[in-house]
Amino acid sequence: MQNLFAARYIGIVFWTMVIASHSVTAQQAVTRIEGFIRDEVSGSPVGCKIYVVGPNGKKQTLSSSSTDGTYLIVVNDAGTYKLTLGGYMVYRKEYSINVPASKKFQEIKQDYSVKALHEGDVVFSSIAFEVNSNSLNQRGKQDLNQLQEILKTNQEMTVKVIVVPDQDLLSRARTDSIAAYEKAHKSWEKDMAQWKKKNKKKQVSEPPVEPVMPNNIPDPNVQIVKDRRVAVLSYLHDVKNSDLRISAESGPLPQSAAAATETIPQPTTKSTSKSSKKKTGSTIGQTGSTNSSVKQHDNLVVKVGVVKRLFD
Repeated sequence: MQNLFAARYIGIVFWTMVIASHSVTAQQAVTRIEGFIRDEVSGSPVGCKIYVVGPNGKKQTLSSSSTDGTYLIVVNDAGTYKLTLGGYMVYRKEYSINVPASKKFQEIKQDYSVKALHEGDVVFSSIAFEVNSNSLNQRGKQDLNQLQEILKTNQEMTVKVIVVPDQDLLSRARTDSIAAYEKAHKSWEKDMAQWKKKNKKKQVSEPPVEPVMPNNIPDPNVQIVKDRRVAVLSYLHDVKNSDLRISAESGPLPQSAAAATETIPQPTTKSTSKSSKKKTGSTIGQTGSTNSSVKQHDNLVVKVGVVKRLFD
């Protein structure tokens, strides 16, 4: 009998709590959440999507006005609401707002800010590659990992990747090429002198071929930056729609960048005597002091690409 009475008492308490909770819910009045959404830098109004998730998991989607940035959210429950502001023209951002319990209609004024996307804005700039290499260093990998997260969160955002060389490698290539030519030319002069002795009276063999001064030496940086573009695009390959959203190009070597070789050789100066030859000789091939401590500049720059809807 006592067990039966206890069971009935527990049942009465349970249903009383259920009815009370419904009563509180029924008494919660409508709440208007309104305000402005503006660019955090310029203060200009921003039109974007607003994704709202209520305390009960109910979702709604609306937009702020692109004209004046105003928005309006109408809710019927008390509790914490999660607001996500996003769109192709802004960085995605999350906020939360608490709606207090109230039996009377209430208004909550709340302004929000987002960072608008502008074509050409720098996302990051860093020394991301090893010197004169297409190998990413630790900093480069960290920056590209962060970029992956940004592109994952903002799925219509596009970026332009710009890679630049580290040094003036063309000057060194020219120096090395001219040095090789000068060495070959001296060897030819010796071979030519011997040939003249052997063929003094009658030519019995063909004279040695004189080496040609090098011309149109290719710039090693052309291949380096090409390989760097491939390395970046390969690293970001798993980004959704990467072929549409990520472009890569080569940037120029900064004027302040140090040359790989500081002393550019001068043309050979002919001497009239053996002693003068020993003193003057040829400066071609003498590279002088090299720049062993390279002052690096940012060799990877990522900028915001074209701001537009990718998918309608």
